[in-house]
Formats: sequence, C-alpha cells, structure tokens
Amino acid sequence: MSSDAAVPTVKAAFPQARVKSIMREDKDVASVGHDAVFATTLATEMFLEYLVERSFANTRAEGRRVVGYRDIAKAVTENMDLAFLEDVIPQTIPVKQAMEIREKILKQQEGP
Repeated sequence: MSSDAAVPTVKAAFPQARVKSIMREDKDVASVGHDAVFATTLATEMFLEYLVERSFANTRAEGRRVVGYRDIAKAVTENMDLAFLEDVIPQTIPVKQAMEIREKILKQQEGP
C-alpha cells in the first residue's frame, strides 16, 4: 500500500465543541481528549440516525410523511435496542384512559 493513498476524511455533523462541553458537565470527568469527543460525536449521530430510520418506517407504514411523537414512541416500544428509552419516550394514551388510571390510583391511596 502506498503512503500516498488518500485517507478518507470523516466529518462530524454535530459541533464537537458542544459535545465536549456536554461531556465535561459530568463532575467526575476532569478532561476529555479529542479522540473521545470525536468518537462520542459519531456514535451519537449514528444512534440518532438509527432512531429516526425506525421512526420514519412507522410513519411510512401509516401512509404519512411527517414523523410525529407517536412514531418515535412506537419505534422505542418495538425495538429492543431502544428499550432503555421507554421511560423517557413512553407510548401515548388517550385522556380518558389516563383519567381512569388516575382515579384507580387515587382510590388505592385512599384505602378501603
């Protein structure tokens, strides 16, 4: 292999300075190396691409063109890879059902 061979350049879409400042928010992190910031930036981009692809598949399946919250929540529910987000992005429920659940909880708290 020639030393003159072109090395592919990978460019991150997210601003690395912002990613670095977010990483520094952790009080246990004293400093962050450039390679760590770059790897975290690319991993974040890949993760978001995966989430969006799964969400958009749900949008297309329903014959729509605009991704909504329910598409993202459905992607989280249907993909085990995204299960860790279920507390952050829960499925939506109708207001009537939410009120019934609330009433049931309040009755349980009141006791017999």
